[in-house]
Amino acid sequence: MLGRAASPQIDLRNRVMTLINERCQQIDKVSHYVFRHHPEVLRQLQSAYIRRKSLAARRRKLAENPA
Repeated sequence: MLGRAASPQIDLRNRVMTLINERCQQIDKVSHYVFRHHPEVLRQLQSAYIRRKSLAARRRKLAENPA
């Protein structure tokens, strides 16, 4: 098993991935703000996984608190 000091390539990979992830999060926040009045565009910005997860959460909430 390689230690942190023995793997500069892994350290570089992790730092680059962190930067990419931060940029993607910034883009996501800005795009949600820009298109906040356009729900059809917001739906396209979300991944299918997030849409399914949100739908399941809404269904659970409705099942717990029927109107």
